[in-house]
Amino acid sequence: MNKKDFPFFNFLFLLLLPLFIFSCGDTEPGISSMHSTLVYEYNSTDEKPTIRLSVFVFPSQDIRRAKSITVSNSKTDISWKIANPKIYTQDNKNYFGHSSLVMPEGMNFSEGLYDVTLFDVADRSITDSFNLIPLESMKNSDGDFVKVSDVISRKAGAECTQQKIILCDEIGKELFLGFFSSKLDSDEKILKIFPDAVTKRIYYSMPNNSVVILLPEEKIKKQ
Repeated sequence: MNKKDFPFFNFLFLLLLPLFIFSCGDTEPGISSMHSTLVYEYNSTDEKPTIRLSVFVFPSQDIRRAKSITVSNSKTDISWKIANPKIYTQDNKNYFGHSSLVMPEGMNFSEGLYDVTLFDVADRSITDSFNLIPLESMKNSDGDFVKVSDVISRKAGAECTQQKIILCDEIGKELFLGFFSSKLDSDEKILKIFPDAVTKRIYYSMPNNSVVILLPEEKIKKQ
């Protein structure tokens, strides 16, 4: 190629460059990983827990190309269309989903497979699934609800073998989330390590975080 060919070669490259960039960015949607958690949440000691489902996916494509998510269960014909999913960032990864999917009044989450369909901005989709297993011990056959005291005594929810704690400051910013230990088993000990802590919340979880039981939030008593 001689020098007089360069202008045309540069022009051709610049002409094709937008097409090349568009083709690379216009990849098919994909799901690299998915996280689902069934949450039993107690807001007070005298109320039954609310039950909600949290589902987040980590798209294999640019998060900006993700548009919406649908979660469905063929056994019950229940589906949730998440038109404006939340973006949750952890370890430099952007997860796309919703933390509070609830069943219609009077219905419970059924055991079985739930499909998660991710749609991109071009309305193309990819579907993956997860198996949901509600806790048998959190069901009460006598019509009453499982109380906080039953969970604390491990009469209920014992399937969740890991005990953890969340500590927050006065504006609700998370200071610590991790395993509960003897170093954090009193307000005095907590304040020695986290002097800005204002609230604490104990919870129990399955090792894979597929099920979580949140106990009521408590105020930390300062001496």
